[in-house]
Amino acid sequence: MRYREFENAISPTRIDRYLVACRANTRKAMTLYRLNLRMSQELYTVVSCFEVTLRNAIDRHYTQQMGTDWLRNAVAQGGIFDVFHCSGSSRVINRALNNLGQYYTHSKLVAEMEFGFWRYLFARAQFLAGNQSLLRIFPLRYYSADRQGIIFISVIRLFPQDCRGAGYPPFPCTVLSARHWCRGGGGNRSICCRPPILAYR
Repeated sequence: MRYREFENAISPTRIDRYLVACRANTRKAMTLYRLNLRMSQELYTVVSCFEVTLRNAIDRHYTQQMGTDWLRNAVAQGGIFDVFHCSGSSRVINRALNNLGQYYTHSKLVAEMEFGFWRYLFARAQFLAGNQSLLRIFPLRYYSADRQGIIFISVIRLFPQDCRGAGYPPFPCTVLSARHWCRGGGGNRSICCRPPILAYR
């Protein structure tokens, strides 16, 4: 495929970062784009497994602590998220409950929650509301004066919110060496790996 056809298909905005990294070498820019997509496919398997594993571990923990319907009960009057500082989490749960309506089951509600909801259960307000017990899902955790804060920041860095789009968690930003593709140096350029349907801002 010729570069202009490739650019029209992918969009100039998306391919421009690769073109800059490869010093306007269109052939290498197309190759780098394809390799980045290939790498993103491999990473999404790991990311998806991590998301499901973390979500299920949190759900099992709070089910043992608060019962099968802990998510629905959390936003009921007097529930753990029925407080000002957890209003964001309450909105997310109530929206999902409204979407499910009469078809509610706890497992369906769990599936409705995006990963952003689960990671914010490690934020200070939600962590305190959950009786400060959530770190028990990490039996081999390291010890620190602020374990909750460290884990929360680690998850945020792994999935930065400003990279999210279309309901997908983003990949960690990966530094690819432009010099590998472009003779004459050029230094390292940061390229954020994302699924094909997402465009660069």
